[in-house]
Amino acid sequence: MPIAFNLKLSDDKVAATHLLKFYLDFLRILNERGPVKATAQRNLPAKLVMELFEQGYDYLHAPFPFRARSVRKEADAWFLSDLYDLGRVSGLIIKRKGRIGLTKKGQKALTLSATENYFSLLRDYVFAFNMGYEEGWEPLPPFLIPYVIDMLSEYGSKERAKERFDCAIFRTILEQFLAEFWLVEPRRVHIKGHRRDEQFVRTTKLFNEVFITW
Repeated sequence: MPIAFNLKLSDDKVAATHLLKFYLDFLRILNERGPVKATAQRNLPAKLVMELFEQGYDYLHAPFPFRARSVRKEADAWFLSDLYDLGRVSGLIIKRKGRIGLTKKGQKALTLSATENYFSLLRDYVFAFNMGYEEGWEPLPPFLIPYVIDMLSEYGSKERAKERFDCAIFRTILEQFLAEFWLVEPRRVHIKGHRRDEQFVRTTKLFNEVFITW
């Protein structure tokens, strides 16, 4: 099934999406505070990491909410670390002479419309960041993301168990990627007496407005 982006999507449809909202807020903070001093390991400073985590910088569907007590550095704050990595590989954030700041492209992003930034971020997440990068895994096969989107387009209008997707795909693509763009609604239900959850997913109204199929 051919799939394309609906580039005529209005700003109000995407401006408050979870990943875009926090991504642009993160860029604004770096821009307003000027280049911030990196750690010896060239990571975000611990004080900034803890401050932003306290402000709610975490996945919309955080799999381990109890982590909040242990966030002391960038490696602990997975969502914030992903934003930082995404900004670097997208050319919006740069580390130079021990400091972290925005590039001219990053400063320009703050002047663009919500729709422009949404689709730019969506493209960069797929092609530049390519899920799994943050955990050192091999990039996902090029066919996998279009396949998942195609399956969701055909079967995702009603909530379904994730029998067609394994646990890694559910977490990496559905929870940490598509849900962050408000394209799907994942849900976990704990199975009594088991260590695993039963997982469900359905597409959102925005999914059908972002993607055009024919």
